[in-house]
Amino acid sequence: MVCVYSNRGGADYSERDQKFESDTSELIEVLIPRLKIPDRALEQHKKFICAVDHCFPIKGKGTIMTGTILQGNVAKGDTIFIPALGIDRKVKGIQIFHKDMPFARSGDRLAMALSQVDNKQFERGFIGHREALVNVSKAIVNISRIRYYKKEIKSGAKYHLTVGHTTVLATATFFRHPKSKEIVEHGFIDKKAAKAVVSSHKSFTFEEEYLLLGHLEEKCKLPQYALLEFERPIIMPPDALFIASKMDADINLEMCRLAFHGKIIQKLEEKFDYSQLKLYRPKVRKGQVNRVTNEFQIIGAKMFSKLSDITVFNNMKVQLSNGVIGTIDGSFGKSGMFKVRLNTPLDLGGKKPKEFKLDAQIFLKFKKYVYHVDKRAMIQTNVP
Repeated sequence: MVCVYSNRGGADYSERDQKFESDTSELIEVLIPRLKIPDRALEQHKKFICAVDHCFPIKGKGTIMTGTILQGNVAKGDTIFIPALGIDRKVKGIQIFHKDMPFARSGDRLAMALSQVDNKQFERGFIGHREALVNVSKAIVNISRIRYYKKEIKSGAKYHLTVGHTTVLATATFFRHPKSKEIVEHGFIDKKAAKAVVSSHKSFTFEEEYLLLGHLEEKCKLPQYALLEFERPIIMPPDALFIASKMDADINLEMCRLAFHGKIIQKLEEKFDYSQLKLYRPKVRKGQVNRVTNEFQIIGAKMFSKLSDITVFNNMKVQLSNGVIGTIDGSFGKSGMFKVRLNTPLDLGGKKPKEFKLDAQIFLKFKKYVYHVDKRAMIQTNVP
């Protein structure tokens, strides 16, 4: 471990600027307890993957690749796959700390000699077993915000994604499971049932629906996810870790450029059907009870204009501000009013419907799925 400091903008610096204390002992004390040493015995049973950081030719030896074995093992004579070049090559020799070795295993730092590899076409990246690496153009990832990044992390923005030694631009769309309060607000379910739904959430699945986020939230107890769409495919291990940064930020700003980090949990195919991903925006229309027709029916107003086609909303559920659930049952007249059939009867208190005044709002709650095949579709879930 060495101590470095930045020379912002690459400008000249004086001798005074060079005087700084280079004590890394405190940093080491913080890092050591947090280091997790992988179970090497377990890693040996996985397919071979090596992160190559340098590639150069040596006359009479072939092309030398130096790197670190992430998992599995490799032996002299093995055939390995170089995804970036789309070729298989045989290992002619292995060295560890300048000593010839018959094999190397997970965690080893090594140099491998291969033949017929153009070092000008491949400098660094992942190599290994053909089935151990994946070519990813889009993926679902779980994410954690880096607290030192102070700017808003917006959906739809581009970030520099670094996996291993490779960095590529990617567009991020953030989402998460809705909170229990949001489940109540966006659907027709009580608080107790909503809490049960939240407690059942464990990890990402395509069967569940997710709330689209305009930006990554800073303080959130629920896991947050992202859909990453890379500008060009990137080769990586299936469960690779990544760091997202804003390299295009103004260099004169004193700010951290590392925005978030995470792990890929679902690789998506090149021709992935986005409608499988249930990301929604909550929508609500508000109206007012105009009159009571009978204990099971009311007339609503101020939700639609007189030009609205109310037939589009027929059979959709609504909720009154007193908690009563009902169903839109067609238009009433030509002024935009509508009929609502209630699930439970109103207590009129012995009064005639015309004399009974019900001061309540009417809420038509639905969801717009971002990737639904029908952009006009209004989805209602958790409907009693």
